[in-house]
Amino acid sequence: MSFDRSCRRGPARLALFLAVAALGAPAAAQLARNPGEGGADGDERHERDDPAGRAEWNAMLRRDRDGRVLAENRLKALDATCQMPVDSSMAQAPAGSFTRSAVGPSVRSSYTTSGTAWQSLGPQPMQSFVSGRRNWGVVAGRVDAIAIHPTNPNVMLLGAATGGIWKSTDGGASWRPVADTAPALAISNIAFSSADPSVVFAATGEADKAGFEFTPSQSLGTYLGGGLLKSTDSGDSWIRVDTNLPSNAVLSRVLPHPANPNLVVVGVYVSQDVAGNGSVVGGLFRSTDGGVTFTRTLQHTVSDLALDPNSSNRLYLATGGCGSCGPSGVYGSTDFGQSWNAAYTYDAGTVIGNTKLGVSRTNPTVVYASFIDSSNVHIGIYRSGDAGVNWSKVSIDPTMCPAAGSGNGNNQCSYDHWIAPDPNSPSTVYFGSIDLYKSADGGATWSNILNVYAGTGPTATTHPDQHTAVFSPSGALFLGNDGGVYRSDNGGASFQSLNSTLTLAQFNGIALHPTNSSFAMGGTQDNGNQLYTGSATWSDRTQGDGGFNLIRRDAPSQILSAHYKAFFEYSADSGTSFTDATAYGKLMDATTGDPLETMAFYAPAAYCGAHRGPPSSARIVCGRTRHLARARAVGPHDPRRKSRTRTSRRWTLRGGSWTRVGWHDHWEHLLLDGRRSHIRLALFRTTRGPCDPGPVGHG
Repeated sequence: MSFDRSCRRGPARLALFLAVAALGAPAAAQLARNPGEGGADGDERHERDDPAGRAEWNAMLRRDRDGRVLAENRLKALDATCQMPVDSSMAQAPAGSFTRSAVGPSVRSSYTTSGTAWQSLGPQPMQSFVSGRRNWGVVAGRVDAIAIHPTNPNVMLLGAATGGIWKSTDGGASWRPVADTAPALAISNIAFSSADPSVVFAATGEADKAGFEFTPSQSLGTYLGGGLLKSTDSGDSWIRVDTNLPSNAVLSRVLPHPANPNLVVVGVYVSQDVAGNGSVVGGLFRSTDGGVTFTRTLQHTVSDLALDPNSSNRLYLATGGCGSCGPSGVYGSTDFGQSWNAAYTYDAGTVIGNTKLGVSRTNPTVVYASFIDSSNVHIGIYRSGDAGVNWSKVSIDPTMCPAAGSGNGNNQCSYDHWIAPDPNSPSTVYFGSIDLYKSADGGATWSNILNVYAGTGPTATTHPDQHTAVFSPSGALFLGNDGGVYRSDNGGASFQSLNSTLTLAQFNGIALHPTNSSFAMGGTQDNGNQLYTGSATWSDRTQGDGGFNLIRRDAPSQILSAHYKAFFEYSADSGTSFTDATAYGKLMDATTGDPLETMAFYAPAAYCGAHRGPPSSARIVCGRTRHLARARAVGPHDPRRKSRTRTSRRWTLRGGSWTRVGWHDHWEHLLLDGRRSHIRLALFRTTRGPCDPGPVGHG
């Protein structure tokens, strides 16, 4: 084992290989388990997300000791990786299969170690759960950005919530990853340069949840950005190009000037003041050198940004809520962002939610703005028929962004919310939140054209939770949502899934079969608990948000699959079918039926046995928070004991039912197969990757 000292800092992401030794397959299977969410027709637990709850849980796993989740930690990890030992068995890639240039490294599909290729097991794609009127086709994972080449609509790019950038050259029929080595994989926006389509920019950070990140020590785990990415080959390779945009920030939007690719504006929602445990309000940043250096021309929380197609220098900007930023709402610029004037704003100090914009391609320009309040409830949709000079309020559907307790459904408009007029027919308008809505009369009336959770009606063929929409030059509508990418050629009457070659699943955890390497169960964000049986195509067996999975070691046909809030489902036939094993949200006392306690968003669970006796694979421990065991002992008089203890309750699973068997208050060791584990973990890096010598830096 040796250390490779040829490391060079670069915008890169490493593949790490995990070696597990000791206790055999059952131990490895136990170690592999981790977190997720769930779903079934007519049942609220399957029909509604809780983005804020999921964010809180995700942050709990990723916070440092000061409560922060920092984007710079990824860059530090990449640097530290260069000091990791090289596994001598990991051979060099074949000559010519991997290159590095001034615009970044190429992407390999496999890694070689001792003659055995490491290949992705998928999911590529995931088969959605078919139930009742729901059939969302094949799905991939959350997509937040889509961009279409300005002169060749077959060339498309998409940005995923945590899956980087993917490129298609056949109109979305197939995709390949092009930015796996970028400093950030959370992509909020992508924009081609109309003047030179070989130049493309990508804003990083997950803008849909940026409002959670104003206090670093109370981070909710939003994926912060790694600056502005740039490509000079139509998206085939990428580098970080900016030198002075804020760090630990969420970049919400990017727009290059339609006639000058060196003139670029970037919207920043928020950046974190790590030293002061606070935040710095974002704003509009303007560059005249192709995105290398920027000057801020407006200070606010920028939630959206749009170009007027009839005037190359006119921009529209929307803000979120900021009590100290001046009026919130919509601003306009006629000099491509050098100066700004209020177009439609609320009184200074009025805190609103994220405003979203939609702009037509017709002349005169028609602009729509959707406003929500600080509770994400709809204030209204406003329309301007004269490029933002005058505005009038149009109607809304009460289920778009409803108030809590109104009986109009769930509100996720801080998480999924946009408005988009048909570019060639501005009276036709689309609105995305959980569902997809359409108006044919300029917003006077609306219809829900998906109704993904309705019990009756035509088959719902599109995944819920809409995050973005774009139109091709021919008028085809592309949606990005929690399931991936969909296309409609008939105004939303029907949609086609474009997810067959995407691998974007956000896994919360995985459980391995004790003896069958071609069998696994994994929980994913909003795409259920996925079953793997040897094919790259996995299948959702439970719907909704998937969590922990347990495969019983001595009877592996029995599987326990979790959703959020400690709702468990049980299968006795290797995942073919599932039945409820707990009440929704709480574990129930088997004797009285009374609720015991609300569990963690994704309650940790594991099989356990007697402390020094034989294992009992039917006995399960569920933890209230992130920990159900400690890998390192803490002595009985250690002052750290209280802070390191997590209370768990033990249960026995018998035929899918739960029986309470008592408390276990202090878990100090991870128990595998009834005895303390002696698991050796070793992380190695390959001999290729971002640590290799090669030109890196700004383009």
